[in-house]
This record gives sequence, C-alpha cells and structure tokens, in this order.
Amino acid sequence: MQLVQGLAASISVEPDLSTEKFTQLARYLFNDRSQLRNIGAAPDLVIRYMYPLKDNEAAVGLDYRDHPAQLRAALRARDSGNLLFDGPVELVQGGQAFIARIPVFLNDSNGQSSEKKAFWGIISAVIDIDRLYIASGLKDFAEEFDIAIRMDEEYDLSSGVFLGDEKIFDQHPVLLDISLPSGSWEMAAVPKGGWTGAANDPFW
Repeated sequence: MQLVQGLAASISVEPDLSTEKFTQLARYLFNDRSQLRNIGAAPDLVIRYMYPLKDNEAAVGLDYRDHPAQLRAALRARDSGNLLFDGPVELVQGGQAFIARIPVFLNDSNGQSSEKKAFWGIISAVIDIDRLYIASGLKDFAEEFDIAIRMDEEYDLSSGVFLGDEKIFDQHPVLLDISLPSGSWEMAAVPKGGWTGAANDPFW
C-alpha cells in the first residue's frame, strides 16, 4: 500500500498520463511476493486506468456515483486526504478483496496543502484476501486456534466480524489490535475446542 502512494505522487504531477505510462508505473508494484490483484485509477471518480487489464475489464468505466458503497468510501478517502483501507468488499468483476484507496490531489508550485489542491480522483489497490492471509501466517495460525477478526467500530459504522465466528469474542479470547493506515482491526483467538480445565499438574 505504501508503494502505491508513489504512484499517486506520480499522477499528481502528471495527471494526463497515458494508459501506457500508467501500465509502466503500475507494473513495478507487482512481484512474486505481492498480494495485489490489481490497481485502478479513477479520475473524477470514474475508473479509466487498470493494471493488469486482463480479467478486470468489467471494472473499467465504473462510475463510483452509480455504486453508493464505493462512492462513500471514495469520498471518505478524499475528505481525509489519506490512504484508507477497506473491506472485505464485493468486487464488480467478482469475488471479495480488501481495497486501499488513495486520494490524488494535483500538485502545483505553490506548495499548497491537500485541502486547497484540486482533487484529481482515487487510486484503488485491490488486495487478494487469501494471499494476504497466507503471507501474514494467519492460515497456519488458524490450524491451531479458532480466530475471529472485526473492524474498529469508530472507523466503520457497519463494522463487524468479517473472519471467523463472532461468538469467539465471548469466549475469553486473547485479543490483538491490528493497526492499519486508517482505523484498526481486533483479532480474537482461543484454542481449538475452547479453553481446557486445570490439568493434573496445574503448574505445567
């Protein structure tokens, strides 16, 4: 996500870049370790740029104004002036993913703050859920523990458990706060089958 902010900076100084130039810049963000599925850029809140284009053609031309949930997220990113992390969300091209949204403001020579700069649009980096869970070690962890993850209610009013069973939060779990560029998640974990009673040798 931090690397994608470099793409936003490039667009801010070259807002009329060609599709070929966007492809060239976006290609560098993808490697064998990347969890990115695609990167789209939406000047004036309409997706005009997409990498890779293959299998993502359905998203090109999408107008956020025709999708209330997407529009709310895009405007929240614009108004905050910062990268916002959202999801899981249903994708137009099918499936679910996390999305990092970065607002782009046109650069100028006056060094104006983002509040005074002209708003260009939104860059959306779509992050593959399964690849992110595997890379983080979550899949291996889930083999030994029952886990659940929920969003921070202060960040998202529609927050709730998006991974695992919400009842895990009522089973005296071990809790972990996961900080995001915007907001946070809370993860709860209990041993598979729940907590056991005292063993014959309670010290151990």
